[in-house]
Amino acid sequence: MITAAHVWLRNEHGDGLLKWLGASLAAVGISSEPTEWRGYTAVIPQLLVHTKPVVLTIQVEDDPEYVPDELQELIEEVSAMAGAEARDALASCNARLALQSTSPPRRLEDERSVTVFAQSDLDPAFPEVDALLALLSRFTGGFTVDCVNSRFRVPGSTIWSELS
Repeated sequence: MITAAHVWLRNEHGDGLLKWLGASLAAVGISSEPTEWRGYTAVIPQLLVHTKPVVLTIQVEDDPEYVPDELQELIEEVSAMAGAEARDALASCNARLALQSTSPPRRLEDERSVTVFAQSDLDPAFPEVDALLALLSRFTGGFTVDCVNSRFRVPGSTIWSELS
């Protein structure tokens, strides 16, 4: 699936982060349930959230093979727009929440090839999704990245900044 948004955070809940998020969302009236993505050898726990117009999943990404490098790239990208305090807080993140649509990607197949289109029907600008991102940021103290519209928001802010 294509990730539409990230919430970068300092995970202090370990493997219980999704369970804690589910309970936190339920406390404010947002319906969710545990689910998982299954690949050939991988099983990734997720939280299914019933947003409109697109139902989405949230999964925790904290793999030390790539998450620290991607965090460093983000820090460099936002350094001009975020103050030193925000940059330091972002640098302390050790995980991110990835929000993805449950709709399968569009595919074209013929007898010689398979083409999968890297696009998502989940737009973080949808009002219900934007509100969910604001809640996730508030709950976690996380920084929000809109991967579809190339925007960034610091915790506690309602203002998006354009990424370069």
